[in-house]
Amino acid sequence: MAMPIRPCPYCKTLVPVLPLSPERMDGVMRAIHGEQPALAVLELMDAAACKKSEALAWLAHREVCVPCLPLQGPDAEVLSVVVDAFAGMERPDHFTDITCCEECRDHDATLAATCPDTLQRKDLGHVGWNPLSFCTGEATAYLFPALVRITLHRNAWPCYEWYGCQLLWKLAQDKSANTFWHFCTPRQRQAVAHLLAHLLEHWADLISDYQCDDEYLAALTLWAE
Repeated sequence: MAMPIRPCPYCKTLVPVLPLSPERMDGVMRAIHGEQPALAVLELMDAAACKKSEALAWLAHREVCVPCLPLQGPDAEVLSVVVDAFAGMERPDHFTDITCCEECRDHDATLAATCPDTLQRKDLGHVGWNPLSFCTGEATAYLFPALVRITLHRNAWPCYEWYGCQLLWKLAQDKSANTFWHFCTPRQRQAVAHLLAHLLEHWADLISDYQCDDEYLAALTLWAE
């Protein structure tokens, strides 16, 4: 029997609705994060009694629709703190200073085509082409929950490096030049500090792999003031 198809509440894409228990979802996500797509397909077909085509469509949607990727435990808790602190941020007219240069206009156009619910990892580039580097403090605050959500999925996009390094560049800037720090309220700064402390405590191995331990500690010192 074919699975029901409904629009995603976030990106509105039509996707199969698969009946998955939390335990079976854990198995699927372990396969995804372990970069084992064939195993993820088999896990879905077994858990939901669905067709291979339905499993593939479900996985394709999960790859691009970040809010649909589940988080659990301390990761989910820290994301909730960030979401609460940055709730109600208005969408800026522009994400960068479009009068600055062609690169700023390109980054503004990329981010203007998204919102926090539809932002994808591919929209955020890489260290050498990093839209966040050019974002205003207001734009960074508007996108911040989505940026944190992407950061907390360390292996979901094997074609890209962990996003925590790009986010760190924005957070670790010197206070005098840190437009995001100056824009944030005390409660929002506390939420950012909570995120940084969480990553240093629970993701120390990954931070060490990327050799940015000192930068994370410096950023925590700044945001915890």
